[in-house]
Amino acid sequence: MMDSGYRLATSSGMVKRGDVILIRRSGSDPSTVQASPYVHSGFVQAVDDKGKIVTVRQKFDPANPVVDLSASEFKKVFLSSGETYEIWTR
Repeated sequence: MMDSGYRLATSSGMVKRGDVILIRRSGSDPSTVQASPYVHSGFVQAVDDKGKIVTVRQKFDPANPVVDLSASEFKKVFLSSGETYEIWTR
């Protein structure tokens, strides 16, 4: 991500359109995981005037089209089993 000009957001400040959300595998420790600790990603498609995520654009798998999910739908699908997330910004 850093090679592409992104940096890990270090505060819960305002999220911007185009920021990337990476979903981390439940219980993964980046210092000990051999494979990628990330299981999914999405792009912030829209935010409200307070910088809160409104929609996330993502693709479930190669067989399905790209879709936009509301923030609550995205959380329900990808953060329901103890996964955590990171937001990367430019």
